[in-house]
Amino acid sequence: APQITITPGVINGAKPVRVVIRVDELLNMNSCTPVYVFVPRLEPRYSFTWNPTATQIGTGPTGAVNNPAWQFFTSNPNFYVWKYIGQATFPALGSSKLGFAGTYDPNNTDGSTTFSVQIYQGSGGETNLTNNTDSEELIYFRN
Repeated sequence: APQITITPGVINGAKPVRVVIRVDELLNMNSCTPVYVFVPRLEPRYSFTWNPTATQIGTGPTGAVNNPAWQFFTSNPNFYVWKYIGQATFPALGSSKLGFAGTYDPNNTDGSTTFSVQIYQGSGGETNLTNNTDSEELIYFRN
């Protein structure tokens, strides 16, 4: 099950926005295949830099991440894709977080954008399709 957190949730003008994604294995079973996480691309309004060695995105305990456990792929034209590589399989009852920070630019408009995350259907041997997505809204205002 994924959970996405965006901070801040409201911005005025072009501002830094931090995204942290937490993935939890809710059953007491190791994954049987690799786990993949998808985030729709929000370009050109949101751009970020992936730091594969990051252990902290922002401040405080909510910003703790384990980016070295995730491989980032940029070749998909519609989604950012990460693959869990922290161990041979995603551990039973395990949890791992990845994160990135970038700039969101409202382009002189007011509105909202939904950041969402999805565990790729069937990755990790997943069978419960009702808990593999999460989203959070960013509200923005022109400067």
